[in-house]
Amino acid sequence: MPFNNIKGRKLQLPKDHNLKIWRYMDFGKFMHMIETGTLYFSTLNELKDFFEGKYPKMFWNSSKEMETRKKLSEIENKINKIMTINCWNLSQNESLGLWSVYVNGRGVAIQTTIKKLIQSLTKSIQDIEIGSVRYIDYNKANVDGKNIYSLVSYKRKIFEFEKELRLFYIKNYEKELGKKGEYVEIDLEKLDPNIILSPASQQWYKGTIESVLLRSGWEKLADKIRFSDLDEMPNYNQYS
Repeated sequence: MPFNNIKGRKLQLPKDHNLKIWRYMDFGKFMHMIETGTLYFSTLNELKDFFEGKYPKMFWNSSKEMETRKKLSEIENKINKIMTINCWNLSQNESLGLWSVYVNGRGVAIQTTIKKLIQSLTKSIQDIEIGSVRYIDYNKANVDGKNIYSLVSYKRKIFEFEKELRLFYIKNYEKELGKKGEYVEIDLEKLDPNIILSPASQQWYKGTIESVLLRSGWEKLADKIRFSDLDEMPNYNQYS
């Protein structure tokens, strides 16, 4: 059952579920999402940030005993293999920085709301949780070491620009340890995203995205394609 509310596990979630969220992706990932009706959840060890799923320095320094440190290391190694995440940007506006980081060439940003994202997960069989990432100083901050979910709830301050809203769930350890991430089924109709084309896109690219959606039976989404706000030109006359 998605959107788990078990006390002490869930990340903090904004009270306003109508806030906008964004996911930036290249054309191939967008095509796969549309044609399969799924979102990819990466394991932590697939991510480029090597601090993901790691305890901060302050926490390690407070654990003096070798046996305790050994257990902490084992927890980190296990969580990095079985914890899976799917990331969104929580923002009212489009982000030039995130276009640069997550889209290499042609791509799209899908924009929806927290509420619609939660509703779109009703098809999934996984026990999915959702919340905002906290950005901390890994040299000074401490965390709740008794809660393994804290390992997925924070990142370094250098990533604050991402304003990340994170979906996550834990895979079955015994059955799925050797696998990478997994595709989770979503309801695209309930997700109801606006589809924003990557900056400097031309009309032919809009037509290509429309064709993909129409071929996949998503006529309603084809009507929700628009060009990036970064392409907008001033429409006023400063001399008038």
